[in-house]
Amino acid sequence: MTRGRRIAVAGVLVLATVVLLVAVLSTWVKRQALDTKNWTNTSAQILESKNVQAALGAYLVNQLFTNVDVAGQLQQTLPSQFQALAGPAACARSPTAPRHGSSPGRACRTPGGSRTRTRTGSSCES
Repeated sequence: MTRGRRIAVAGVLVLATVVLLVAVLSTWVKRQALDTKNWTNTSAQILESKNVQAALGAYLVNQLFTNVDVAGQLQQTLPSQFQALAGPAACARSPTAPRHGSSPGRACRTPGGSRTRTRTGSSCES
């Protein structure tokens, strides 16, 4: 074979590979991202999984307690006679709160290891 034919064959192979890659990728995008019915069916199947629900719930609660002053929000929402309960109530729902089967009397800890504190300065001791 001549040098020109070798270059032409290599060029055609590269072009065919690129076209194949684009075709496969565009088919996948059309079926997965742009087809609403397929997207909703797949999402519904994933969200029905108990493991996914537990992981998503834990993630959302962690994000809430990381980004929001839950005790402060509770204190603003509760009637004045119950505002003192805002800190313990927030601590009870904290992702670091003791759960069923854990030892009572543990303090709620932040991811950094310090006690969770409310605006009034009370710690989440049980």
